[in-house]
Amino acid sequence: MDYRILLKTIYISLFIFILNGCSLNFFDNFYKVSVPQGSIVTDKMIEKLEVGLTEAQVKYIMGSPTLNDGLNPDIWVYIGTLNVGNITEYNNHFTLYFENGRLTKWIDRYKNEKSSN
Repeated sequence: MDYRILLKTIYISLFIFILNGCSLNFFDNFYKVSVPQGSIVTDKMIEKLEVGLTEAQVKYIMGSPTLNDGLNPDIWVYIGTLNVGNITEYNNHFTLYFENGRLTKWIDRYKNEKSSN
């Protein structure tokens, strides 16, 4: 009689343990890798930008642009995303405008800030 109660308790405990392993919160405890895609533009990069910088100076500060328009090479676009797991932590869509090889203005589409002098 005691053997059946013990066996029943073990089966119920095992069933609850297995059922708990199938819960959605089980996967939230794992380490999630940060996946940067494209060109991430930081605030430090933006602070270094000034109207009148040459294309070479801007490329040194910002890196190569994500998109270069073949028809209008005076527009550089930096698009970047940082995903942690299934959550997007950071998005940027940053556009630089040049005239005669010099930076004239830039627009950060996600912050809706237009910066120019």
